[in-house]
Amino acid sequence: MKRILRATAAMGLSSLLTVALGAVRYKFIAVELGAPGVGLLGILTSAATLGVVIFCLGLNTSGVQATASAGEASSGLGHSGRRWTPVWKWSTAADSHR
Repeated sequence: MKRILRATAAMGLSSLLTVALGAVRYKFIAVELGAPGVGLLGILTSAATLGVVIFCLGLNTSGVQATASAGEASSGLGHSGRRWTPVWKWSTAADSHR
């Protein structure tokens, strides 16, 4: 229990530190560049986020789904596996051609 509390406190403090440093960074930008600079930073940040979303193309969730389905298949719990069978056959066929 003590270990869980320490880990939770560490994650919370790191999140708090990230927010505080972000506020200091934006304050510095606001003082140095003014309102147009903050607006430009917002536009650039939005463009960068859009690029990440476009190039990621759902790879995060597909990796989690593949890991979860592999865990269900090995434990014998969960679905029958028919839903993932074509993906499994495709991936094993791709590995056999290397």
